[in-house]
Amino acid sequence: MEKNLTTSVYTFSKIIENNYLYIDKTNYLYDIVKNPIGIYFLSRPRRFGKSLTLSTFESIFSGEKELFKGLYIYDKVYDWKKYPIINLSLNKMRAKTTDELEENLALAVDDIAEEFNIKIERKRSYQKFSKLITELSKKEKVVILIDEYDKPLLDNVNNKVEREGIKDTLKGFYSVIKANERYLRFVFMTGVSKFSKVSVFSELNNLDDLTMNIKYGTALGFTQDEVDKYFGESIKKIAKKQNKDFKILRKKLKETYNGYKFSKRSDAVYNPVSITKFIQNEEIEHYWFETGTPTFLLELMKEHNYNLMNLEALKLNAAAFSTYEIENLMVEPLLFQTGYLTIKDYNEKDNQYTLSYPNLEVKSAFLNYLTD
Repeated sequence: MEKNLTTSVYTFSKIIENNYLYIDKTNYLYDIVKNPIGIYFLSRPRRFGKSLTLSTFESIFSGEKELFKGLYIYDKVYDWKKYPIINLSLNKMRAKTTDELEENLALAVDDIAEEFNIKIERKRSYQKFSKLITELSKKEKVVILIDEYDKPLLDNVNNKVEREGIKDTLKGFYSVIKANERYLRFVFMTGVSKFSKVSVFSELNNLDDLTMNIKYGTALGFTQDEVDKYFGESIKKIAKKQNKDFKILRKKLKETYNGYKFSKRSDAVYNPVSITKFIQNEEIEHYWFETGTPTFLLELMKEHNYNLMNLEALKLNAAAFSTYEIENLMVEPLLFQTGYLTIKDYNEKDNQYTLSYPNLEVKSAFLNYLTD
């Protein structure tokens, strides 16, 4: 049966149940969940599959084995045990003030508690979060999934009045994870940056950052082999329909949408939204860029009066990718983490990366947009 294509459904169960195409990444997920306990962080650009990855973890830890029939993980040694899951997405959480963030975090925890028929009388969001974990752990250890953990901070990069309070609120909230570590089976967080004073990276000494780990360099995004396997026939049909040579079209797609590298030696990957949109619309357009450019990034570049000519072959020491502070953000690692630059080379002797635009889509759209 031919699979449907989507760039707007991020729930794993809906993708499987509605016969949408799912490019099997469960080999990477199995490598993580087979461990008895783990706390993980992963940074990837927007629309690269972070939310889908978290949703897939949710189905795994909900024991929904039948959804994975035909996928790598299905036949592997795993108990498919059902765990209580705390799933928090800060992606669309409004937080222009410290009070607003506190209120919305508290409401989010209350909503999850209600799903488990738990009543929490505590007032502060971090107190509610802690109580929810301990209550859920009375039956089984707890799984925590947090999407875009740093979104409230990034939305307030230039809001110097509220920024400090927002940082402290998040610090208190995430410190609950460390304090309740004995009750946890699994924690997976996504975001853009590793902020050193938000407790996640300063206190969780056993946190495993997968962002630039060679083993997981192609865990999100589509490799050339995956594009050939899952989209090859469709690309051939489009080439024939448009009276184009298949090899030339394939090369053009690679130059336009491929090129993202997230570690020293991993293969490059395609932006999943752009290549899927091309198959749907049969036109080469700037699909990923049109989904929105992070406002905080443009504001930061303006604030630093950043020279765009620096971006063709930017040299950056590996230390620049470690944790840093909201008060002292560097443009270059943020351009990498948000997908506007990617790794082109690595000099082991100097421990230095060379960064540049990943592909034609990003280069042309980014320069035109910023010039405007």
